[in-house]
Amino acid sequence: MSPEAGIELYRLISDWNPLQLQAGFDYDPEIYDAISAIYESDDVHVVSRAIQEIFNQSFETVIPLAEIDPMTEQALVLKRLYNDA
Repeated sequence: MSPEAGIELYRLISDWNPLQLQAGFDYDPEIYDAISAIYESDDVHVVSRAIQEIFNQSFETVIPLAEIDPMTEQALVLKRLYNDA
């Protein structure tokens, strides 16, 4: 993964803020785990389920897949763009 791809994915997931926590809340461990999940698969549903589990383990809250899929789709597009560059 290029540094630029990592930065863009970090921004995307950070801005997503699925639990609507206050600005400045540190999602870093979950963001880095989500980035790893994005690089492990190209399947939106596989990645979304992995991200759902990451946040569930950390916050004991199940985020509906319908809320995760759009962000995952954007992340996979970014991954492909940087892999093709």
